Amino acid sequence: MNLANLAEIENHVGFLSALISLVGVLFAITIWLQQRFRWVERLAAFLFKATREEESFSKAWLEGLSELESLHSADASLYSFRLDGMPRIHKSGAQLAWMNTPAVLEKNKHHPINKTHAFVVGDEFRLPGTNVISYVQSDFAMVEAARAAGIKPPVISANAIVFCPSTKEILLHFRVPTTRTYPRAIHFLGGNYEPALNTEYFDDGDTESPLRRAALREIAEESGLRLVNPPKAIVMIGEELTTGFVQFTYAGLAVPTSLRNKVKASPEGGICWVSFDELVTFSETGLLKGKDFKIVPSCALTLMMWLKLGAPDEYRMTPLHKLAIETYRALLPRIGQRFARP
Repeated sequence: MNLANLAEIENHVGFLSALISLVGVLFAITIWLQQRFRWVERLAAFLFKATREEESFSKAWLEGLSELESLHSADASLYSFRLDGMPRIHKSGAQLAWMNTPAVLEKNKHHPINKTHAFVVGDEFRLPGTNVISYVQSDFAMVEAARAAGIKPPVISANAIVFCPSTKEILLHFRVPTTRTYPRAIHFLGGNYEPALNTEYFDDGDTESPLRRAALREIAEESGLRLVNPPKAIVMIGEELTTGFVQFTYAGLAVPTSLRNKVKASPEGGICWVSFDELVTFSETGLLKGKDFKIVPSCALTLMMWLKLGAPDEYRMTPLHKLAIETYRALLPRIGQRFARP
């Protein structure tokens, strides 16, 4: 071997040695960065998980809208869902046109229980991605006057699907016979958003609107359950076309067995834990807990979509996914037969 060949071999060895050293240094730097900046890895994993989660729910939502199309009758309709909680609300300075018509004004008399109400302004709430809902403040007397004049006021309500994963039950509300709409029918816990002057504020760090507080207040009033802020709960947005209610519904809020056993009825109606099997029996026979009932169409529609999504909790986890899908399929052919009339 001549000196030229030996020099060439030495150069190759030197290059390989330098390359190996460089790879070793880069590997060491990678390990060092990974150990000290694990938040980057966690952030990437979180973003990937969030994207995959949204795609999964979006796919189920679109499939559900198609499968539930027959239930989207003149009674109720679903429009969109949100993964980041309740939308914010903004008080509008304008009134709805019908609020100043003679037919409404002449019937607008004070009601004994004249709580404040809020009407949606515009139809942006029907569009996916809407983050702010405009409203006009009014009262129950105006609601009564509008209905007497044949108008369906777009009353804002905040509701929730409350369930117990450990016992596989859903908490349902039975409306009293004296309620103005859908008396004696099955519904979720919830009620009207009740604005008052100078109270449409947002807590520091609060990422949701007062609709969150309205939903939690109604849950406490109707069941005695005092739940905390739902951190990542899905919110479904729909409309009760027969009455005008615009509904923002948490889907869903899970409670442990310890709280499940503490629920109590209120003057606004009875409450009852209902198993998934009992829901199927109800769709087949119309009987629930041995009594004949009907279900509010908007409640049925929202319940069906929640099941279609896999029965998520406030962390968007689906511990009852398989049971939820099986129940959804069993209810789909029959639940429309159990719709209540307003």
